[in-house]
Amino acid sequence: MSRKVSLAEARDHLTGLVRDVERGERVDLTRRGKRVAVLLSAAAYDRLHKPRPDARGMLATLATWRANLPDDFEGLSAEEVGGWRDPSPGRDVDFG
Repeated sequence: MSRKVSLAEARDHLTGLVRDVERGERVDLTRRGKRVAVLLSAAAYDRLHKPRPDARGMLATLATWRANLPDDFEGLSAEEVGGWRDPSPGRDVDFG
């Protein structure tokens, strides 16, 4: 859950706000009631900006896997693969 704080209040209480975000709280900074920035911990920021796997890396991994398949590997039939999935419609999901 986040807390909303005006920029004027944030200026006067920055040290306390930084202490709060270090404990895991997120602080929304507002100007005239509208959210304009978010104050979050360095750990939360790092999680948001950590490098993501790149598609080229995934394709290289796939190419390596294919290159290491045994010579007699013939692959899988469509019928085999089709049997892996449950054909039932599944469950209802509320995306809010």
